[in-house]
Amino acid sequence: LMINNTGVMHYRCGHHDKALVWFGKALKLAENTVYSFPIRYNIARSHEALGSLQKASHLYKQLLSDVPGYLECTLRLAAVCFSMGYDDKAIKYCVQGLSQYENSAECLAMLIWISLAKGKSKDAHRYIREMDKKCPNEHDFTQTALGGMYLQAAYKESRAGNKEGNQKQLNNALTMFKQAVTTSPRNMFAALGMGVCLALLGESLVAKKIFDKILDASKQDIKIVDMPEAWQNKASINLENGHYQDAWKTYHYCQRTFHLQKNVEISNLMAQALNAAGNKKEATALLLQTIHHEPTSLPSKYCLAVVLMGHAHEIIHRPETMENDERVHELDFAIGRLELAAFFIDYLFELKNNKEKHVELDINRASLKDLKKNLTLMRDKAERTRRNVETYMREKQKADQEYEEEVEIARLELKQQENEERLKREAEEREREAVAQRNAEKLAALQEKWATRPGKRKMEEDDAKQPGGGKEKEEEEPSPWSTDLLGDPEESDKEGGDDKEKEGEEGEKKEKKTYKPPSKRKKMTLESDSES
Repeated sequence: LMINNTGVMHYRCGHHDKALVWFGKALKLAENTVYSFPIRYNIARSHEALGSLQKASHLYKQLLSDVPGYLECTLRLAAVCFSMGYDDKAIKYCVQGLSQYENSAECLAMLIWISLAKGKSKDAHRYIREMDKKCPNEHDFTQTALGGMYLQAAYKESRAGNKEGNQKQLNNALTMFKQAVTTSPRNMFAALGMGVCLALLGESLVAKKIFDKILDASKQDIKIVDMPEAWQNKASINLENGHYQDAWKTYHYCQRTFHLQKNVEISNLMAQALNAAGNKKEATALLLQTIHHEPTSLPSKYCLAVVLMGHAHEIIHRPETMENDERVHELDFAIGRLELAAFFIDYLFELKNNKEKHVELDINRASLKDLKKNLTLMRDKAERTRRNVETYMREKQKADQEYEEEVEIARLELKQQENEERLKREAEEREREAVAQRNAEKLAALQEKWATRPGKRKMEEDDAKQPGGGKEKEEEEPSPWSTDLLGDPEESDKEGGDDKEKEGEEGEKKEKKTYKPPSKRKKMTLESDSES
């Protein structure tokens, strides 16, 4: 018993895998005793909590075959069958338990709960009246069930667009829930229903306080069940008030703690919170994962189509602050998202058009049609934007190419100009060299002529006889070996001008001097020149 109680404590703390281990140990010790039946029931409950519904159903059936009048086992088997979608079998097991226990409030409550969950208000009302007659001590439960029935009727009126009918049914449900809470202050289900009614009536702050009180009571008192619906409703209020991060955290806690990441409805709500917070990629990934685990979930497909359209809209209207190649890549990604969204919307639209099949989707054909129209317009805009970006890229590429060509032409022209200047300098250099060569040749000819002229030896002898005469002559007359002929023409011109000025000055000086008769050497030179 101590081992079994240890497993029960682990189960109540939410450690279902550890509880299963302890229940297995207890069953080995009490396998052939009467205590094995509750231990086997606890093992089945642990498998049910872990999500192994088929295993739990098999264990419940084995236990019922051994103990036919086990009412708790019958009710849990009905609940497991209902969770797996076998509604008729669930009702069958409840009726079987009610036949064995005529005034069983648990069987009637299970039938009421199944009827309300399936939307069968008439059957639920019939079971409620039967329970009110046979079980007078369960008046608070019947009031809570009536409140749930009115709340379901309000939901139907809301879908039909009847606001007045919706308000009326919500007020009726709120009245019944308040009466149930007054009758039994520890009735957490009635308090939860009252908070839901207030939230739908617009009193979200009051409703949030009620949900917080329910969660605090479940933490303080172990006898009060920790209600995942309270966490979910609190998260929904945060989502409605714009507290998206808090809503996502609460949804995530509820999904991880109570549903083992397998509740499709909460996954869709988590995706809505992420989408509203701007985390479109994470919302898309979560919805794709949800559809992978539950391919028949139509709300998940609808939510995915809406998120994909929102992501594509964000990409299309994003400011163009990036490179054109990246922009084209992003637009292609947006078009791909829109194509995937169009696939899901077309699928849902065809299901809605098929009147033979009943589709459980809280959206009408007109809304799907408008969504499809908006998707078509968005896709056209994305493709048009992509074409504009490609046209701009082509024009920019062409302009860049033309600019590069102009730069290349300018570079070639500059290079050609430099080559022409270089050739011009080389030509001038060659011309100067030719002038210098001609001057050198002319100088050589003059030197040769000077060296071979007649009377040169006689003049040298006379100069040798006259001491100092040759020096005076050399000082007075320039030598024919002068290098002035090798100078630059421009410099020679300048020097010529200076020489003229000097000659003019010397002429003035000579005019001032007295006349001297020519020397004997000059006379001989003049005679030899006249003879030649």
